[in-house]
Order: sequence, then structure tokens, then C-alpha cells
Amino acid sequence: MRKLILIACVLFLCAGCSVKKNIIQDLNLSPNDMMSYETMNEPSDRFYELTLKEALRLFEEEGSGILLISRSTCSHCLNAVPVLAEVADKHDLTIYYVDCGKGLESEDLEKLEIYAKDVLGARGVMVPIVFSIVDGKALGKHIGTVSDEDGLLTDEQWDKTVQTYERLLEDWIK
Repeated sequence: MRKLILIACVLFLCAGCSVKKNIIQDLNLSPNDMMSYETMNEPSDRFYELTLKEALRLFEEEGSGILLISRSTCSHCLNAVPVLAEVADKHDLTIYYVDCGKGLESEDLEKLEIYAKDVLGARGVMVPIVFSIVDGKALGKHIGTVSDEDGLLTDEQWDKTVQTYERLLEDWIK
């Protein structure tokens, strides 16, 4: 009987430790296979495109999600997107994607900088940037891939970037 009570208590405590995430159900988004990024070897079903205005709803409505802001003509983005796709596939993650190559309203960028000021630091919004947002708060961000990036990633740089994204997204990885 004591073992059953102990097991029940442990399970209750573990359940209480998980982060409950508010997923906004009616975001105006559409699937994006990310094949506009020439470094993607195959289409991805993990990315859903939305405008920055829609992405700001994650903050305004205390939503949760993984947000990538990127563009297919950025050399650093070309490296980041396939790595993020690998992490998303490995851990069954959904990525909200804002294509900044389609133009962003300056007022929306200013709002993003205000909402994410705690994790942005002095650099502000640069691409590619990945945010982990839980209940309207940016818990973390990562810009680029690795500091010594120069052209396509080496296997070692790829692995280091995978580890960086997995640390950033640990609240999302089951």
C-alpha cells in the first residue's frame, strides 16, 4: 500500500512539473514546405507560415509556440532552416514561420522587440531568429547557427547547432 501511495505522489509531482502551453487554435497560417530554401533536401511538414502581425498574437493572447523569423535569401538562414527541420522532425515539433523577405511592418517589429526584450539583448531582431514562447513570454531565443559559420555548416557545426536548438526548445521536447 505504501508503494502505491509513493508512486501516486511521484506521478502527481511529475505531472505538476510539466509546462502547460496555451496553443492559439485560430492563427491564420498555412503550411510551408520550406523548399524555397535551397539547402533543404526534402520538403518539411513541420513549418506553418504566418505574418508577423499574426505571430504577435502569441504574445498578446498569452499563446505558446516556436517561432522562426527568416528569409530564403539569407546565407545564415540557409544553414539554420534544415537544422531546425531536423530537430522538429526528431521531436515532433511544429514551427511557426515568418518570412521576413515578404516585408515586415516597422510597427510590428517594434512590438516584437518590446514583447521579447527580456531575451533579445542589444542585438535586437536579426535573422534567422528562433523564439521559444510559452504563455505569451519569450523564454529564449537563438540567432544564427554557430559563431564560426562561414559557408555551409560542417558536420561538427551542424551537430552543435542541433544541440543549441534542442536546449532552446527543451520546454517543447517531450
